[in-house]
Amino acid sequence: MKKTTIPLIRLVPGLIIGPASWLGPYIVMNSLFLPALIQHLDAQNKVGLVALFSTCGMVIAAISNMVAGALSDKTKSRFGKRTPWIIGGAFAFMISMIGASFAPNIPTLLLAWMIGQAALNFIVAPMVAWIDFAPKDGKGTASSAYGGLGMAVWGWR
Repeated sequence: MKKTTIPLIRLVPGLIIGPASWLGPYIVMNSLFLPALIQHLDAQNKVGLVALFSTCGMVIAAISNMVAGALSDKTKSRFGKRTPWIIGGAFAFMISMIGASFAPNIPTLLLAWMIGQAALNFIVAPMVAWIDFAPKDGKGTASSAYGGLGMAVWGWR
């Protein structure tokens, strides 16, 4: 099977805009939104609950990242392999965070958080796989665009 490559001039902007687009909401969700909701629902146990949410989130993220990568590798659609998963993950992430904002208790918030973590990795894993579309001599540039420039956008605040 012939491997598809995309010229860097087309690929690099997506590899910069992509992580800049998902990382911002994730940082806000992780550092402001979640602790504020936990404070509102159970102020006495906030520190332990933030640790619990972080631990559960990391486990779900690790598993869902592998699943999302495998599914996006096997997908065939008129929109490509990755696009349906990225769009679906973005929609699921949005819905889960809206649901989290209305959570009446900690278990409901934890469930919404876990769904959000999984959904986020259905954006991240297929997006990282875009690096494979770079020509052989442009893989370093593509990787730098994603990890260096795209993620650094949020470090400039």
